[in-house]
Amino acid sequence: MIKRLLAAMMVVGLLLSHAVTLGSAATVRATIVEENVVLNGITINNVNAGFPLLRHRNITYIPLTYNLARFMGLTTQWSQREGLIVTRAESAGAFIADEPTINRSGDVTVTIPTYGITVNGKRINNRNELWPLLNFRGVTYFPLTWRFAVDEFGWSYQWSVEGGLRINDVPSDRGSLENLLAIINKDSFANRQFAGSLLDRAANTTEEFDASTELVFIRARSGGPADAELIFRHAPLVLARIGSGFMGPGTPSIGVIFANSNAAIEPKLTTRGNYIGQGGKLVGEEMASAPRAYLLRSFLRLRFIGVQRERLLSAELIASSASTETWQLLVDMPDAGFFRVLASTQIRVNVEIDNLRGRVVMMVLENDQFRLTTAVR
Repeated sequence: MIKRLLAAMMVVGLLLSHAVTLGSAATVRATIVEENVVLNGITINNVNAGFPLLRHRNITYIPLTYNLARFMGLTTQWSQREGLIVTRAESAGAFIADEPTINRSGDVTVTIPTYGITVNGKRINNRNELWPLLNFRGVTYFPLTWRFAVDEFGWSYQWSVEGGLRINDVPSDRGSLENLLAIINKDSFANRQFAGSLLDRAANTTEEFDASTELVFIRARSGGPADAELIFRHAPLVLARIGSGFMGPGTPSIGVIFANSNAAIEPKLTTRGNYIGQGGKLVGEEMASAPRAYLLRSFLRLRFIGVQRERLLSAELIASSASTETWQLLVDMPDAGFFRVLASTQIRVNVEIDNLRGRVVMMVLENDQFRLTTAVR
């Protein structure tokens, strides 16, 4: 797998080496797409994409990376003399996830290419284009206008307020594991509100709670992107069975910090808040020794980016309807030192996703002692 990835990256570098020729090309602003976009049945994880979909003048732009171009049934060639040549292929390639980072939403600076661009044998005069081709992070971006998406590439084109943009070169692949993982990954970084419950089988009790998550960016590293922190509020107290003693204002919370240079690196868990729990322990100490908090940690780490995919031991589609799917997963979640009490490293996860909107509806995580249910409001 690593050899294939390295080979693909080398080809991308060769095909897109025109980045060094941009020189004095004009710059404009574009926006990282936050709305739902589905390509050939796969929801695009734009939060973690190394080359995210962009929007310029209200049109969505797609990056012509080596892997995504072939997934969409296109071939690309580059030469110093001719520039970029794009041709519609006879078949589409496999989907390969592009999820190395965590993108901050908002505007980015892009350039308008001056190198040659040919599509299906037709030379593009990019200076005269109403929606010109763009270049971002050394990759050429095509506008998903009717002219290119339908007339040149032969894709089907559908947009709705609820479902966002859907582009197909081949019929949608219902029941796709890649689609499930993309939705879990991008949704795990979203600002969300939950209604949940925790079942303790040993005590025969069920506790209900409300919680929320917020993604913020912190501590910009020298010359690199700011780290990302997912803050989890309110529910930690219930999940760790902590007492009710507060010291000072505010509500204790858990922070999950991701090194933005590599989103697949194991995140660091921290606790915050002036709080004293049972036995006079601070919130972090008490959570570290609480067996039930293991499911909380698993919930906060439940994503499958890069090497994190190795945690997924099995996946089965167990139910589906017109717009939803329910999957049953077996996931290995070994302890990374934060929790001192650990009964098992495997959890069972049921995930319900909304395929139309590209988001997680409900998750149920359980081991032999506890069951944690979270429903997105």
